[in-house]
Amino acid sequence: MEIREISVDMLYTKSLPNYENLKLEAGVTVALAPGDSVEEAYDKAWKLARGQVRAQIPAKGAPPV
Repeated sequence: MEIREISVDMLYTKSLPNYENLKLEAGVTVALAPGDSVEEAYDKAWKLARGQVRAQIPAKGAPPV
C-alpha cells in the first residue's frame, strides 16, 4: 500500500460564561513524496494544525492553551 497524502483536523472547544462555547478548528493535508516518512509527515501536520488553532485563540479572546 502506498500512502500519497495524509490529513489531520484539530478542534479546540473552550467553555465560556453564559453557557457559550468557543470552537476553533484547523486542518491540513500533506502530500507525501516517495520515500517520505509517514510518521514525520503526521508530526509536521499536527504541529501545523495546532499552531493554527493556537494563533486563533487570542484573536477570539480566549485564554491561551
